Amino acid sequence: MNLSLTPDMIAAAYELLRTTPPFRRWGLPEADDVGFYVIAAKGDHGSHWTADFAHHIAINKCHTQLPSLLNCVAHEMCHMRQFILGEKSYHGPVFKRLADQVCRHHGFDRGMF
Repeated sequence: MNLSLTPDMIAAAYELLRTTPPFRRWGLPEADDVGFYVIAAKGDHGSHWTADFAHHIAINKCHTQLPSLLNCVAHEMCHMRQFILGEKSYHGPVFKRLADQVCRHHGFDRGMF
């Protein structure tokens, strides 16, 4: 069965991940303080940005299986942490270090992350 992705599902995935290592040590905002969106952009699996002093995460509707959704949300949570740390390079050394931690804890394929 395929998920019909909704913002509420993305928020639930985010909040689940936020309670697990390494996320629970990162000081990420609660789901109620983040905007969640479903997008249909070709080639864009997900994105994180800030606007009006708030974080926003968009996930592509192509993520129709739970493992794929969790992987993509976790990836965007790494970008969120990167922003909180003041790191500007998109997939630079800080992102790679964060991604390595996440993949080690959650068993995500680092090559696909």
